[in-house]
This record gives sequence, C-alpha cells and structure tokens, in this order.
Amino acid sequence: MPYIYFDNNPCFYRISEHARPDNPPALFIHGSGGDGTVWDRQLQDIAARCTVIVPDLPGHGKSAGPLPSSARQYAHWVRDLAERLDLSFLFLIGHSLGGAIVQEYARAYPDMTAGIVLAASGTRFGTSPEHLRLLEQNFLQAVKISCDRAYGPGVPPRLYQQGFDMLVGNGKETLLADINVCACFDSSPWLGSLAAPALVVCGQDDAITPCDLSREVAANLPGCRVLFVPGAGHMVMQEAPEAFNEAVLGFVEKYCNVR
Repeated sequence: MPYIYFDNNPCFYRISEHARPDNPPALFIHGSGGDGTVWDRQLQDIAARCTVIVPDLPGHGKSAGPLPSSARQYAHWVRDLAERLDLSFLFLIGHSLGGAIVQEYARAYPDMTAGIVLAASGTRFGTSPEHLRLLEQNFLQAVKISCDRAYGPGVPPRLYQQGFDMLVGNGKETLLADINVCACFDSSPWLGSLAAPALVVCGQDDAITPCDLSREVAANLPGCRVLFVPGAGHMVMQEAPEAFNEAVLGFVEKYCNVR
C-alpha cells in the first residue's frame, strides 16, 4: 500500500487498482476518530468507474503527523495530498467531519473542486460537554455510546464491532481532537458561496447529524440534490452501500466533464 511523506510523517492512502486514465478522480475523507477503512465498499464497488483515493488523515489509521486543530487546516492537508498525487481537479466525498473538511476545501480551492458529496454532515455539529467529559474519564464507555448512536437499527454486529475497534484503535487523543474541531466548525455564513456542484446524503435514522442538518445544507447550496436513505444511520455509506454508491456514481458521472 502506498505512502506519501510530509515532513517525514507518513501519509497512508489506498487507490483503486487498474483505474483507467480517463476515470474521474474521487477522494473520500473519513470522519472523527476514524480512518479510511470506513470506505472499503466504495473502494471495492466504485473503482470500475472512478479513480477512488482513500487516505487516512494525519494522526489517524496508518498516517502519522500532528492532528490539525480546524477543518480548514485539514483542508490544506488534503490539498497538499492532491497536489502530490497530481490531482488538479477532483471530486471530494466527506463523511461527518470529512464533510466539514470538504466544505472548507471547496471554499479555499474552488478551481480544484469538480464537485462535493457531503455524507451525514452539516454546517455545524452538536457537541455534548457531557460526552466530552466521558471521553476523558471513561474512553471505552464513551466509544460504546458513540457507536450506539452511529448505527441505525438492525446493523450487523460485525459492522458495529469494526466501528468500535476502529475508534478504540485510533485512540482517545485523536477522537477528542476531532470532536473539538467539529465543535468549532460553522459554515453557515459562507456555505452559499460555494460554486461546486453538491450532493447531500443522510441516513434517515442518523442520531448524530440528524436529517434537519442535511436539509439546511441543501437549502444553502443552489441546485444541490439531497438523498435520505431509509434504515440507515450516521454510517450511511457502510449501512447502505448500494444506495450510497449509486448516488455518488450518478453525481460524479453527471459532472465529470463540467469545467
């Protein structure tokens, strides 16, 4: 698996194998405390029609480096990665915190943004002081509560356990830093200025970023399509990968030749 180095810090990423040169590039950005494994089905199922790039953000998964303190700092890191990969114009798909990073990227680098997909994200995020305290005092219990809220009813136990193990493996410091980034994020003053085409996807049973937040995003982005996925929660791309992948592919293929 490939690495790129930033100031001697390894950045781990996966890229779809046997991608055709004319496939549109799509970079998938994970959420708080996570890593690129949340996009396994996208890497598997979309790769025939897109060049799928899935990085671990700095300090997450197999990537090292200092944890950014804002979504904007994360966006600059993503820009550096895109430039290293010679991607001057790409689609960005972000989940939860990843959606905040995508918004900041599209704001800072409109000429490099073909389109954006915001999954289970919003202009802002509700952060409970009680949950932050629990993360500090009883990390495993806090992670269990996070996972209980992250998945919709009927989630396979295997998927739930993978999510739990991922958050625990990436550690308390990483999750706390990301939640604090979310707490400080608010794109409502400038979201409507984004020029890139947009798609918003939300699980109807999302208890972390409820559907009203997705409606708010869509209302501020002219021409934005919004998809609510029945039976899915916050991890919509894992819980309903077929519906999610179909929506993303339709969006990318609609706008891949627009510049």
